[in-house]
Amino acid sequence: MNKLAAWILILFTLLFLTGCGGDQASSRGSVVNNSGNVSQLLEPSADDAAAQGQAVPEEAETQSAGTDASVPRAADSRSIDIDLTQMSSTMVYSEVLNMLTMPDDYIGKIIRVRGWTASYMDDYTDEPYYAVIIPDATACCAEGIEYLLTDEYEYPEPKTEATITGEFETFEEKATGILYCRLKDATINT
Repeated sequence: MNKLAAWILILFTLLFLTGCGGDQASSRGSVVNNSGNVSQLLEPSADDAAAQGQAVPEEAETQSAGTDASVPRAADSRSIDIDLTQMSSTMVYSEVLNMLTMPDDYIGKIIRVRGWTASYMDDYTDEPYYAVIIPDATACCAEGIEYLLTDEYEYPEPKTEATITGEFETFEEKATGILYCRLKDATINT
């Protein structure tokens, strides 16, 4: 009886390994063969869409023509380098976390973000600070980015849903010597 049980165990093990091997190899091959950044993987290029016989939107044609995936904005004539409003909540969380942990990679980039406005009056410096708070899908891990509006705009009331577009920069707080990041020369749409 022990020999029979051993053979059955070996047989099931071989069937299990061969059954999973084919699927694992094909999925591993597709991951290895993909290259490029996340937006290239998630959104087909205009060339890919045309090759598949799909209609190509005008903005996709512009993006594939070498504009570095910048999206022009009607109210703000600057080209958007990173548009967080077009990303899933997981991608937004990841991108903002990257901005906060590796700010040098983002300096000078024009960033668009949507969220809830917040303000804070620092008692030590007697300066107001304004931020846009970006909630995630589960509303447990919100992140925020400080912004400075241009003189053409007024700061909204706190908890106003808004889209902020500005140039990413880092600065050192004079009172504390701590390095912070923010969106300068920002515009706002509520």
